[in-house]
Amino acid sequence: MIRARCATRHQLSNQFLAEAIVVSLIAIVVGMGLAEVLRPTFNAVVHQELEIEWLSVETGIGALALALMVGVLSGLYPAQIVARLHPVRALSRKTPQPGRGWLGRGLIVVQFALSAVLVVVAITMARQLDFMRTKDLGFDGDQIVLVAHKGDLNPLQIERLADEIKSRPGFVQGVTGAWPAPGFGGFSPMPIRSDENVLRTKPFYVSPNFLSVMGIEVLSGQGFDPNRPHGVLLNETAAHFFGPEDLIGRTLTGPNDEPMTVIGIVKDFHFVDMRHTVGPAFLTTSPLISKPRSRQTDQFKYTLFRLDRADLPAAVEEVKALWKRVLPEYELWRVLFLDESFAARYWEEQRVGVVTGWMSAVAIAISCMGLFGLVALATVRRTKEIGIRKVLGATTSSVLLLMSREFGWLVVAANVIAWPVAYFVLNRWLAFYAYRIDMGLGWFVLAGVGVLAVALATVSSQTWLAARTNPADALRYE
Repeated sequence: MIRARCATRHQLSNQFLAEAIVVSLIAIVVGMGLAEVLRPTFNAVVHQELEIEWLSVETGIGALALALMVGVLSGLYPAQIVARLHPVRALSRKTPQPGRGWLGRGLIVVQFALSAVLVVVAITMARQLDFMRTKDLGFDGDQIVLVAHKGDLNPLQIERLADEIKSRPGFVQGVTGAWPAPGFGGFSPMPIRSDENVLRTKPFYVSPNFLSVMGIEVLSGQGFDPNRPHGVLLNETAAHFFGPEDLIGRTLTGPNDEPMTVIGIVKDFHFVDMRHTVGPAFLTTSPLISKPRSRQTDQFKYTLFRLDRADLPAAVEEVKALWKRVLPEYELWRVLFLDESFAARYWEEQRVGVVTGWMSAVAIAISCMGLFGLVALATVRRTKEIGIRKVLGATTSSVLLLMSREFGWLVVAANVIAWPVAYFVLNRWLAFYAYRIDMGLGWFVLAGVGVLAVALATVSSQTWLAARTNPADALRYE
């Protein structure tokens, strides 16, 4: 009608661009309002305090520039298409449909491809995080608490705590001292030498009952012997380096050139996070072997308690009461479960995973809205075809299948594009972890099926109305 009233192509293009920019400006304002409403929730999820200065000049210029860019990009193509329409053809309802809407379909494929990538990434990140949190640490981390306190303790003070535990049986089953403790600081790796080789190992100065309290398994040999103060225990990694077959009873040269006799081999236990492999380590009750010369005291920096699983909260309170009775002069700072301490190291991964999950949900929602509009346009264009099919005996289910097959292939194509991209991204990300999951094709298929199901539900919701329409209404003017 506008072209019929002598409007020029330039005027038509300007009108469509102006309408697109106005819609974009409205969308920016609505988006800013939603961002402010959802900001507290976002801050709670990512544990950050994000502040946005909506009234600043920078924010205003950025929002205006974004609205103009989106408006121009979204309105330019339809403006050119409409401007080229011939008035007679447009009014005769014989407007050609060039390309069968390949631009819209291509955009749908891109949107769903991005959605599928985000879904696969979110699922894989959640699986990797769960794997790191639940992987066996090599000790009973869920029963061990580390007490952070002021000052260091000596072996006699550890014994006083142990005697108090024995005299008052309860939820606390044992206590031990260590420097360092698994996951907490310590000295740099120190060299152990045999006649042929040198290996830098992580030293642990511990109480004699460290293995029993921590639940660390002795694979061969024996635990600590008070009659052998220079006896050491090697972990599996260190033992494999020196050759575990004839290692028990062998004398090595330890740090500070002190002789050390291997009395046992213990199962590998994690003393760093899952980003790193378990390195070589040795345990000893002698500070002469495990500490640099400038730090050779019998002090323990960390105190660890073994608790009864029956009532862990009560056991923690019992530890605090025990500490105040026996060592009131040492200020108690906090009580940490070792497994929770290791899990807390993956807080950044958890935050990114949650944000990625929300992003995938938003991306799917936006993709479905675009698909809904495309399906609505397609059903309007094919109203006569659907009516003829219904007259010829087509059922509602066959019409649904027809439309679902047409648009379902778009989502399948999106998954074909998304999977290699997701695999590349995840493979690079998982390379940062020494212990990682196998991505597995099944999870890619599961994510793809989920995205496809959501897309087909969107198609069916719109197609169902067209399929249920009376054919007489569709063909009334034909």
